Amino acid sequence: VKAILRTSNESEIKTLEANKTFLTRLAKLESLEFGDVEKPTGAGFRVVKDSELYVPLAGLLDPKVEIKKIEIQMVKVEKDLAKVTGKLSNEKFTSKAPAHILEREKKIQKEYQDKMDKLVEALKAFK
Repeated sequence: VKAILRTSNESEIKTLEANKTFLTRLAKLESLEFGDVEKPTGAGFRVVKDSELYVPLAGLLDPKVEIKKIEIQMVKVEKDLAKVTGKLSNEKFTSKAPAHILEREKKIQKEYQDKMDKLVEALKAFK
């Protein structure tokens, strides 16, 4: 099995480089690619923080099943995004919340939006 971790996070790339042999053995992988690499087609997909993990499964997976999995993830992320967006659009909340809480909520909102964007891209790859 081959794995591809797509990330532009320099800290993650350095950690992966330092532990590539260990990770490859631990996960019993043929190879592990990482960095700002090209997205493979026909691959299993998972968003992990600000990274995307792909496992090429050409001929081994049912695109309909993968689409359903992505859609389920999208529903959850959409719900979480709506919740945090609702908080941030509530004047009562924003006027009373301390600055560090507002910053935390804005960061969470951005993370959910980024994850949703990646899920939309993954869905397009299967359709």
